[in-house]
Amino acid sequence: MAKEEKTAVMNLRVRPSVKKIAVARAAAVDRSLASYVEQLILKDADQASDDPKKRR
Repeated sequence: MAKEEKTAVMNLRVRPSVKKIAVARAAAVDRSLASYVEQLILKDADQASDDPKKRR
């Protein structure tokens, strides 16, 4: 499978306390903040596709 280029930009605002937690968690698993957020989104999407209750 070909690797998908990362060309999309996503800007969002969160509370500073949320960012602090996210940065700390990303560092704890040796990921960049962007990589950590991407991983969380993909994991959630995967779980939602497995759980009929989460489908919208």
